[in-house]
Amino acid sequence: MSTPPVISEKQSLYQDDPLLPTYDQQTPTPPRSSAQKGKKALLNLLGLCVAGYLTLSFINSTSGLSSALANSGSAPHTQSTCQQSPILTPRGNLTDVYAGDSKERIIQWLSGAVQIPTEAYDDMADVEGDARFKVFGDFHNYLEEKFPALYKTLSVEKVNTYALAYEWKGSNPSLKPLFLTAHQDVVPVERSTVHDWQHPPFSGHYDGEYIWGRGASDDKTGLISIMSAVELLIESGFKPTRSLVLAYGFDEECGGKVVKHSPPGAAALGKHLEQKYGKDSMLMLVDEGSGLDERYGQTIAEPSTGKKGYLDVELSIATPGGHSSVPPPHTGIGLLALAINELEANPVPAHMDRKNPLYSALQCYAHYGNLDKEVKDVLKKAGGGGKKGDKALKKLTDIIAKMGGGAKAHVTTTRAVDIVRGGVKVNALPELSQAVINHRINPASSVAELQDQMIQVLQPLTEQYELSFHAFGNKISELKDARGTLTLAEAYNSALEPAPISPSTTDSFAWNLLSGSAKDTWTSRKGADHTDLIMVPGLGIGNTDTKRYWNLTSNIYRFGYLLRADADGIHTVNEHVKADAVVEAVRFMQRLILNADEYDGN
Repeated sequence: MSTPPVISEKQSLYQDDPLLPTYDQQTPTPPRSSAQKGKKALLNLLGLCVAGYLTLSFINSTSGLSSALANSGSAPHTQSTCQQSPILTPRGNLTDVYAGDSKERIIQWLSGAVQIPTEAYDDMADVEGDARFKVFGDFHNYLEEKFPALYKTLSVEKVNTYALAYEWKGSNPSLKPLFLTAHQDVVPVERSTVHDWQHPPFSGHYDGEYIWGRGASDDKTGLISIMSAVELLIESGFKPTRSLVLAYGFDEECGGKVVKHSPPGAAALGKHLEQKYGKDSMLMLVDEGSGLDERYGQTIAEPSTGKKGYLDVELSIATPGGHSSVPPPHTGIGLLALAINELEANPVPAHMDRKNPLYSALQCYAHYGNLDKEVKDVLKKAGGGGKKGDKALKKLTDIIAKMGGGAKAHVTTTRAVDIVRGGVKVNALPELSQAVINHRINPASSVAELQDQMIQVLQPLTEQYELSFHAFGNKISELKDARGTLTLAEAYNSALEPAPISPSTTDSFAWNLLSGSAKDTWTSRKGADHTDLIMVPGLGIGNTDTKRYWNLTSNIYRFGYLLRADADGIHTVNEHVKADAVVEAVRFMQRLILNADEYDGN
């Protein structure tokens, strides 16, 4: 097979951007993540992997698709043995993505997609009023040009101008469609960092091993892998029995915030799809998410079966102005600093219940992995229930919380003060001082519980400094001679409850379908003697467009068939992805589509 030609930076569709200069460089060696050796297994698994080398044994059934997916009831939240789904191999219509020019086409498709700078900014207005959205029209034209069979075969709808919805109608309308989604937008490139990139950020440069550029892995690999899988299946003559629905928003990277009365991106798509197909109308949904990790001698895949909730809070303090030569003990900015200090000094307490996907993941690692003996013992006691079990669960939560950083984030509501503003003149007292505080809500908590916690923390401060206190539309206290007013309010229409938890055990057809397709993709490429892939449920601490699709299915999985070591630079300089990994993602998408099509249940 011939090697695909190197795509030069000078071929970029947007090479005229003066902030994105083209230049020639010697191809560098892409940075690789080094294995973190010597750390405890629990700390590493909370980073979506487990440390050390694992010796695993599991149920490797060879039964067929119908028996593997037969049970469609709701799965329990935990199972002590962490049973593994069997490998599911489609009966036919698989295309060899490494044969002929298929691999070259996939690489070129992604490279060209990266060259179109579909950047999404937090301050973008309605689609009709902001010229920065127009680049998405160029991206639509690119997709139509590069995937002609798909555009000829599938119906295509544009929702709110730039969101895309496709349907490949199956022959049996009684079967619920498989729903695959990704997002078109990318994180903006900080122009001051352009010269830190080893290849210009919108070059789509392919060096023979990696494809470079913003969006190469997040999330144009996801989008292009879906499009490529469908295009190649159509070319192979495949005709679906079960319908396939694809949807691509355009504002995932700015949170999909609703602007005025015009819900952009995935919010508009979710509303459109629900009106068209109805509630609970999809078989299952697969979106971007965590992938695969093989650094520890055993490949682990950890699809997110749940997501934390979300709330941005604007903290405002209004105080009388005046000349700075006669200041009060605390200016508005000083009071704001005191309020921030109170919130940071009183974080939301850590808490984990048995519905948290992390608990299920720990059960899996305890069964198969090399967790500390103390953690295994606590897990065993926690599984017993009753007062002793609850006490053990609390101890387990405390162990995780004391690890700090990313580990603690899995068992608490996080709080981050990210924006501060106040004052307009150095000799004038500030009249309005504000901070915006980001929260990611524990799956065992709620928006209302978080709001109550903030009120309880700040109320003593407002009493001490004689401030009126308004919070989330309610007047907590109103002082006649107040020295100012402290107000808490939801910012950016951001409130989001924690996501419903998707099933993750072998009595769920959806989990079997996802797991079996991933396992078949892995073993068919690596060979029968290669250690099998282990599927573990996980908790996502960020959010994706799936938050707009909750009404469409209870089987929602955030999972990208991509090895951790094959992609780097997400949301920063030098984003790149291994070309072979993109091809493997296409192989997974084909198997998922075909396996879903061969399943005759709903």
